[in-house]
Amino acid sequence: MLSDIQTIERVLSPKLEKIDKAKALSLITKSELFAQSYPDDSEAASILFKAAEVSQRIGEYGRALKLWDMVYNRYNTYQKAPDALFMQAFVFENDLKDIKLAKMYYGNFLKRYPDHALIDQITIILKNIDKSPEELIKNFKKVDMEIEGKKM
Repeated sequence: MLSDIQTIERVLSPKLEKIDKAKALSLITKSELFAQSYPDDSEAASILFKAAEVSQRIGEYGRALKLWDMVYNRYNTYQKAPDALFMQAFVFENDLKDIKLAKMYYGNFLKRYPDHALIDQITIILKNIDKSPEELIKNFKKVDMEIEGKKM
């Protein structure tokens, strides 16, 4: 089973632009089955994380969220467990446009990983998440003007 997953991963990886949805779905299903059959295998968390990434790429956002949730909750010592939580927030914000849930997940990240490298990025996201594109542009212009004023 692991060999099948790795073979499909190799086929999908180079094709960043266009992805074969049938192969992607096969990879995701086999990855879920592998993790279910061998939950203690050292590769299970990594396989689920990759399957979540593929799920997001093909627009299977609910499945991606479920897989990242499994990584975060079942394999919380896995090095990418924080990334799994971040990606859930990212999908809610950018793919599903559910700002309320995105804020909740970003907030959970801040509480759970206060020293993580993504903290500054998440803080900026939360500061701007409710702003319209027009408000963001206005703020960027204001900052640019302040920077230009300091140069003179």
